[in-house]
Amino acid sequence: MEFKNLEKAMQFYKDKNAPMANIKVVYKGEVVYEKELNENSKFDTPFYMYSASKVITAVAAMQLVEKGVLDLDEDVSKYIPSFENVYVGKEKKLSKTPQTLRYLLSMQSGYGYNFDKENLKKAVLNKNATTLQVVAEMLKDYVNFEPGTDFDYGFGLDIVGGIIEAVTGISFDEYVKKNIFEPLGMKNSTFKLSDVGEEKNIWQQYRFNEKTNGYDKADNNIFVLTDNFYSGGAGLISTTNDYIKFVKVMANNGLADDGFRLVTKQSIDEMKKPQLCEKAYKTFWKGPDYSYGLGVRTLIKNDNLRVPLGEFGWDSAGNSYVLIDTENNLGIFFGCLVLGWNEGYENHAKIRDAVYEDLGL
Repeated sequence: MEFKNLEKAMQFYKDKNAPMANIKVVYKGEVVYEKELNENSKFDTPFYMYSASKVITAVAAMQLVEKGVLDLDEDVSKYIPSFENVYVGKEKKLSKTPQTLRYLLSMQSGYGYNFDKENLKKAVLNKNATTLQVVAEMLKDYVNFEPGTDFDYGFGLDIVGGIIEAVTGISFDEYVKKNIFEPLGMKNSTFKLSDVGEEKNIWQQYRFNEKTNGYDKADNNIFVLTDNFYSGGAGLISTTNDYIKFVKVMANNGLADDGFRLVTKQSIDEMKKPQLCEKAYKTFWKGPDYSYGLGVRTLIKNDNLRVPLGEFGWDSAGNSYVLIDTENNLGIFFGCLVLGWNEGYENHAKIRDAVYEDLGL
């Protein structure tokens, strides 16, 4: 099987002197293509997945929905009392609409990425605060609009991590370890930096420099708010070897080779179902071909594309890219860690289209 088009799409990163990048493609349960850009791009080296974390957090939530522990449309004050009163805008008007897990997962909650809100700033002063403790304070801050009426990319999946802690009685990191990482053999995946030792044991982060057209070293993950805050939205540390195991199972409608059921097909169908109201869809910046589901983008228009409707996944602040296609049992994970690199993002579509063309789909 030749991958001439994908090789061309990957050549972009070599031509741009990207500091690291790698890719694995899984099709019908087998890895059919893999490539490390250079010696800094090893498949088994951990790195920050940033928002690729969201896909895993959404699955964790759907597992608990399946068990009846969580309900997508229940007022989530049932799980964390801080949600009882939701205030809208700086004027802090009492919301007419209850906050729900569905709104949090679909970025229609109104909790954007605002690190300067009063209660969040207070919460993170305690460097030992847990995910649940931070989230409970975060929820006291106002939302930017009435829940369910618009799209605002932000802390929704982090809040979901706190809810998971509240209903399970264990840390979010421990829940994901027991219910996703261990069953799938993802031995090098964690939300705890201490699990991989020091930062020198993970990929160095870089930030694209528009002035020099080069890459500057960058430190820290700003979404790791405290030592015990496990960011369901951006805190996952994993490897390409590990993440592709997750992608492979999801592309097979949640069923692993050994018979382990990660999540049901019905839950995956709910995740990739367009969730955005009309105004939110217009706000969502990845349209018009894509809408947003539960923690994932989802393809709703495929004019002139080989890609089937319902292809879903997400990407990351560091330029990683996740594609899951249950119709063709196809998955892609592209690993990268360059922040603020728009041209890198734009190449994701070329990777996607190249894979479909090379596979003759």
